[in-house]
Amino acid sequence: PEKVTAYTAGLKNRFLDDRLQLNLEAFDLEYTGQQIATLLFAQLGPALIPYFPNQNAGKAQIRGGELDGQFLLTPNTLLGADVQYIDAKYKSLVYQSGVPAQVCPSTFLPPPNGPVFSIDCSGRPELMTPKWTVNLSVEQTCPLPGRADLVLGVNTRHESSRYTNLSYAPFTLAPSYWRTNATLTYNTANRRFSVTGYVNNIENKAEPEGIGTGLNFPTIPLMPVTLKPPRTFGVRVGAHF
Repeated sequence: PEKVTAYTAGLKNRFLDDRLQLNLEAFDLEYTGQQIATLLFAQLGPALIPYFPNQNAGKAQIRGGELDGQFLLTPNTLLGADVQYIDAKYKSLVYQSGVPAQVCPSTFLPPPNGPVFSIDCSGRPELMTPKWTVNLSVEQTCPLPGRADLVLGVNTRHESSRYTNLSYAPFTLAPSYWRTNATLTYNTANRRFSVTGYVNNIENKAEPEGIGTGLNFPTIPLMPVTLKPPRTFGVRVGAHF
């Protein structure tokens, strides 16, 4: 089983007649037994069949802090910001794989314990964990006759670079990015019904979610990549009863 021991401390504050809200949190997560899937080979007659069993990754330490705030600039203009910093690394990460790692030290284990490679990536950053994450938003409400209103919302998100694969090969480091979304909502009186038009990923950038290595890398330099969603847009209709 995976286990996390979490320590958190924070402050919640309101100022300027509740127009300004500032929240601060610091955290320390001690993560043991994180489950990871690694490549091994099973002997099936004369062939070697790849499979991906779960293994425990040892220990990871995740420390950081978060500051988030909202400011009611005018009765109809709301600004928001959230900044998070995370220092996450594996204190112990030793696992077995059917192929040697590109960066981490690999030790060949012959039979009867092998043939596999014991790979030690201790001290490496936690996967899929950017050091910096920033969210910025603005929401503008435009009152209309009959107590209806229009609400325009824009938010943008930044993530710094992060490793996405246990090989820790340089090309598996996903780059930093910004992504911006926008919504325009019409609310009827008392906000009982609403119609929202939205567009996500306005920049329409092809940002990688994960970058991996092929089964025969580097002999066959195949690098499978999964991408975040492209620009999407649509309409949502809502009702409150």
